Amino acid sequence: MSNFVARKIGDKTLVPTFRNTHLAALLLALVLPLAAAGCSQLKTDEEVILFPTAAHLTENGMHWVVPIHGWVFETERDSLLQNVTLASVASALELEQGSAESDIFRERAAWFLVDNEGGKRIDLTLADDARELGPSQANGHLFAEIKLARQGSAAEPAPFWLRYAVQPPAGDQRIFAGQVLFVPDEGLTVISDIDDTVKVSHVRDKKALLENTFLKPFVPAPGMVALYQDLRGKGTTFHYVSSSPWQLYPSLRDFFDRVGLPNGSFHLRSFRFKDESFFNLFKSSHETKPPEIETLLATFPDRDFILIGDSGEADPEIYGDVARRYPDQVRAILIRNVTAENAGDSRYVDGAFKELSPDLWLLFDDADEAHLFLAGRQWRAMSD
Repeated sequence: MSNFVARKIGDKTLVPTFRNTHLAALLLALVLPLAAAGCSQLKTDEEVILFPTAAHLTENGMHWVVPIHGWVFETERDSLLQNVTLASVASALELEQGSAESDIFRERAAWFLVDNEGGKRIDLTLADDARELGPSQANGHLFAEIKLARQGSAAEPAPFWLRYAVQPPAGDQRIFAGQVLFVPDEGLTVISDIDDTVKVSHVRDKKALLENTFLKPFVPAPGMVALYQDLRGKGTTFHYVSSSPWQLYPSLRDFFDRVGLPNGSFHLRSFRFKDESFFNLFKSSHETKPPEIETLLATFPDRDFILIGDSGEADPEIYGDVARRYPDQVRAILIRNVTAENAGDSRYVDGAFKELSPDLWLLFDDADEAHLFLAGRQWRAMSD
């Protein structure tokens, strides 16, 4: 885990370059106090992952509300015990014999076997103001919100990323890095699924899903990286809302960096091996996605949203329901067709997208269709 953290600190995707001097000055003012962060009650054999989150402005526009989401855990140090446990996991997943020897399997499955550290408190110091984060929950996750005074009265020209670091007690040289996306009140936002939307997973085929999750390199869905990069070029922000468990975040993070998918906040789901079967890794998205999506819509009421998913499970139904309830915010729905269906099928016209304008949604086979569907559209923030 230490190598993962150190690599991420030096990764160019986490250290943005800013051409706008006003924005650079704003970031400097924010980075300096965050870099002084301190961590308490963290032992030398315990580690932290800080997940990317999205900050928003308060109603009066005077402060940024910065969510912090961390995971505190201890990795298994006994290699013999780890090997036995990994073999048991491979067997429980009904993977082929010898799968536990795969480097990919060992790397990904190991995240499900860490010892989650509950009851941990981490002290974060911003300037002279000390904030206590935690305690961490039984699954090792901790959550907090921190307010930062906005620097200056001028509106930020675009969304921007801020990196921060939490340092363990004196004598421990490790640095655990996190990053926050600062999202202005207005603009264009994509809420995106991951599996079978930007990454080939074959969710509807249990055997193929498990193999693609634990045994094979992650593969991008055809054309989706280019589509997302084009949207990013327009100043779009991204929030990835998925039923995948948080334990897959390190592997997903590496995949995003490798293929060039735009960085964004991640909204995955909690999973504890001791509480659930591995076959419940990907619970019904009806249970996990709507609350996260609605929270994002409520947090950014003046932004335009594009919802992007796939036809494999419930994305059309979830997105259609959201669009009917938030018509002023949802401006487009894109569904990648992985089920060989037709847009005129009853599932769509009589179900998922009933009462919605045909101009609002698209079931597409090729990402070029999505490019054309979005081309020339006017968004509220761009037309005002």
